[in-house]
Amino acid sequence: MDLKNTEALVEQRLRSMSSDKRAKLSLECDRQAKLEGLEMGGQPISYLNVPVLFDRSEYQLLSARLANLLDCFVDLEEFSLTLKGAPIHARLMESLTPGGRHLVNQCTHESRASLVRRMRRIDGFWDPQTSQYSVIEINQAAPLGLHNHDALRRITSMVLAEVGVDNPTPSIAPQILEWFRLEFSDRGRQGLPRHVALVIEHGYPGKFADLPPIAQAIEKLAASTWGAELQITVCFPYDISLQNGNAVLNGKVVDMIWRNSVYMTTYREQNLPISDYESILSHHEDFIVINSTRSWLTRTKETLALFWDDAACSALGLGEEDRDAVRRLLPRTVNLKYSPEARNEICRDRGAWVSKPTDSGFGQGVEFGVNHSTQSWSALVSERSKEGFVFQKRVEASRRRALAIEPDGGLSERFLELDFCPQHVAGHFSGTAVVRGFPMSEHSAAEPMNLSRGAVLCHAAFV
Repeated sequence: MDLKNTEALVEQRLRSMSSDKRAKLSLECDRQAKLEGLEMGGQPISYLNVPVLFDRSEYQLLSARLANLLDCFVDLEEFSLTLKGAPIHARLMESLTPGGRHLVNQCTHESRASLVRRMRRIDGFWDPQTSQYSVIEINQAAPLGLHNHDALRRITSMVLAEVGVDNPTPSIAPQILEWFRLEFSDRGRQGLPRHVALVIEHGYPGKFADLPPIAQAIEKLAASTWGAELQITVCFPYDISLQNGNAVLNGKVVDMIWRNSVYMTTYREQNLPISDYESILSHHEDFIVINSTRSWLTRTKETLALFWDDAACSALGLGEEDRDAVRRLLPRTVNLKYSPEARNEICRDRGAWVSKPTDSGFGQGVEFGVNHSTQSWSALVSERSKEGFVFQKRVEASRRRALAIEPDGGLSERFLELDFCPQHVAGHFSGTAVVRGFPMSEHSAAEPMNLSRGAVLCHAAFV
């Protein structure tokens, strides 16, 4: 059944259901959400209990285009490490904060296979009606939304089951387990690792909510599908030590480090023992570390500006056809230090531009021209006409009508602006995506779309 007919069928069967039955279904969804720990910073995450449906074949076409884009990102990173690519490497490094540069320098080696298999989330906006997708950033530092995806899949599958529709969207946990297996196999090891250290750090509430439960799910999956006893220990950098050439955590040898730690400045200032952990991150030839710290090199938004720089594309050997294909996915992005000729356009048409720090996340430091006066925008452009900032053409979010079952059993319509963020695991797109929506009537000023700013979590079901 195609997308349009499936959407009509789901809505028709929900409307034909009694309000009492819908109320019970809503209550069961909330109970499951609480059981799943669907929260951030101790507060429940707002979510839609009816999934947003997407056409699977359209998603597959999009995935193929995004896979080509990631190939270009991988090529750019590897090229930047060559003698010929040194100017590009210098530009990328200049765009990073001191902490980001420290992380890149920390990684002395990463195989191409591991580089390709990094966990990534492509943050962007998709309009299936026009097939236009715009990449806002590639999140490969420590992308979240893992447990949240699988938890919301289970919740919304309850609703789909009540109306007789299957949810073919996969879970992400099995694909993370396969990632472990592939990285382990590359080092000549058989089967699965026995002890994985999932390293996080303080200051990021989302990690505490998202990563421990996905770790538990992966452990259970290893036992049920492989008959393997896999232990994933969530820990902090100072919990890991080097003993007799081995990484050790809680008295047990660690087979693999799943790095989700970021900056550790506070730990250094507190004189906490993190030198062993940092030594491990610097020696990939001796230890299996997945999601290396070198991910910061092309995590910077300067990477997007490079793909809009003809000289950089030529140096990379990117032909005109490939360059145009990349640019169709990337909104025009410029660094005024290298493209000062764009300044007048950016000042003149402020509503069409967004300014962002190159090395930041969670929407920090993002400024929308539409929220500024002519004078304040001009001042900001002057201030950010230097290294460390880019200007990016503003992208309009896709607008969708969505359904939600209310606690009283009512079936409400919500009109949302949605992002669409496909997840990339073990070297391929996983058939899953993080989707967040803003109620269109509830925000007048332009702002980043994330859960901490009031977005609602949606489940993307592909049919």
